[in-house]
Amino acid sequence: MAPVLIITYLTITSDISENVRLAVNASAFIILSFKFIKDYGFDFAQYKRVPSSIKYFAAFTLLTMIASSIMSEQIIVSLIEVLRLTVFFYLMYIFYSYLRDTKDVIIFLDSLVTAGIILSLIIVYSFLSSNDNILTLKLQWLIHEGGYLKNVAAAGGIYSITIPFNLAALFMERFSVKKFRPIIWCFLILQVIALLLTNSRAAFLAVSISTVIILFVYSKTVLKRITYSIAGISIAAIIFFPKVFEIFSAFIRAGRILENTRYYLWDIAFGIIKDNPVFGCGPGMFKFYIYKYLPVMLGSWTERQINRVYTDAGTGHAHNFFLYRASEVGIFGLLGGIWMIAIFFYLSKRVYGKVKHNRDWAVIITTIIAAGIGLTARSFFESTGLLTNGWITRDLPFWILFIIVIFLYQNLIIAERKIEEI
Repeated sequence: MAPVLIITYLTITSDISENVRLAVNASAFIILSFKFIKDYGFDFAQYKRVPSSIKYFAAFTLLTMIASSIMSEQIIVSLIEVLRLTVFFYLMYIFYSYLRDTKDVIIFLDSLVTAGIILSLIIVYSFLSSNDNILTLKLQWLIHEGGYLKNVAAAGGIYSITIPFNLAALFMERFSVKKFRPIIWCFLILQVIALLLTNSRAAFLAVSISTVIILFVYSKTVLKRITYSIAGISIAAIIFFPKVFEIFSAFIRAGRILENTRYYLWDIAFGIIKDNPVFGCGPGMFKFYIYKYLPVMLGSWTERQINRVYTDAGTGHAHNFFLYRASEVGIFGLLGGIWMIAIFFYLSKRVYGKVKHNRDWAVIITTIIAAGIGLTARSFFESTGLLTNGWITRDLPFWILFIIVIFLYQNLIIAERKIEEI
């Protein structure tokens, strides 16, 4: 049941239909709750334990958000965000409760990759079926294709995890049989193409970092070849084929690196933090402060770009996870965000120490760490993807990795089992 719901959560979004998404959320909540009560009842002694650090983090996050909400100009708006995050933590605990052995871990990871493949097929099909997209790419060498996803950052966040795991499969013993490798390569290429079509530069960064880490650990030779090839091609393009270099620059929007709407949103965030350093402006309130701290003239091109963010973005307007947390929940929000990342890597490192002699599990934990580092780098340019007040579509991939790490830590470190015994 849980794997099906993971795929459903990530592929059936509000971009398809608000009503359908609402029905999915409500149905999944009811189904999971009913199954959990049926299996575990109300005997709290039977409930699965979590490390104390996770309980303290969750309590700290919710309590500081409540405090910030009380100080908010629109208490109801902020408390709704608190409620959404509470429900999200509840759902993550239920998912965690259905991690019972290592087979479930593999199934959860396969579910993430499956969702990535489904979205890739939709994005590639949407691109190929649109003459306008193909014409735009030919004329401008620039495309933003998200399929039915209006914000390509949503797909980019998913690929930041699924592509590294697809790559990691090539280094796992369970996929060493030759018949698996062409399938893995096809899925990997499909997802990379879809990622390129999204043109999400923050996702490019995340995937590049995680790929370098995985190759550095398991295939330094391939990493060197790729590095030398990229360097050689780049030099040749600059010297002999400047048109190719121009196309690449247009594709990555190099001309907009120094003139980016994000910088103005960051200015707004700093303004909010300066005036509300302790409690922030309140969970979910950043949007309502954009025009109060607007650093550009009304009617200007930049203001129109900011207005698109103001109008279309559901949350995470700051486009930086740390500024997002600090501006909405103050210093405590920032500390909570840093604490969460620190716990994730600390537990992951401890788990790796227990499985490093098992090839497949070493690859899995290395990939979790690599994806975590990539997502952390991405978080400097995107607010979503780690902890966006419980936005399931955006946060679920990272939290599936997190609960897997918690599950393994609880069994390998706390219960002192071996990986074969789980």
